[in-house]
Amino acid sequence: MSKVVTKDQMKAMFEAQFDLNVAYNGDEWKNIQFYKRFSASFDEENAEFLEELTGMWKWHGRVKIDRQAALFEAVDAFHYMLATALAVAAEVDGSKEGCLTQIYEEVNQLFMDDFFQQTDNPYQYGSVDHFLFAY
Repeated sequence: MSKVVTKDQMKAMFEAQFDLNVAYNGDEWKNIQFYKRFSASFDEENAEFLEELTGMWKWHGRVKIDRQAALFEAVDAFHYMLATALAVAAEVDGSKEGCLTQIYEEVNQLFMDDFFQQTDNPYQYGSVDHFLFAY
């Protein structure tokens, strides 16, 4: 069974994030200040994710990784990555339809590449296991 993210799943995640942005911030999230906040939050969550994976490393032995905590931080980082991408798209067209159309064009382009092609190998690029825990 493949764990690769599908194009429809990506689109659904962007739609849900758009609605979440509006629910929490109204239309204010579409200005450059929110883009900067989302981007900084992404960087912070990504650093926390990396800390969960490598922060407890010791030269004299392997330390067990808390996969649940790492996954939690990865989901946080992904959430802010989606929000940042939407904020960039909103600079051109802030309507839901316009914003998501721009995002869908990029998602469609990604799925034309080999990165997100279906696979039975969970360690191939684009899979959840590879992205998070195949190290």
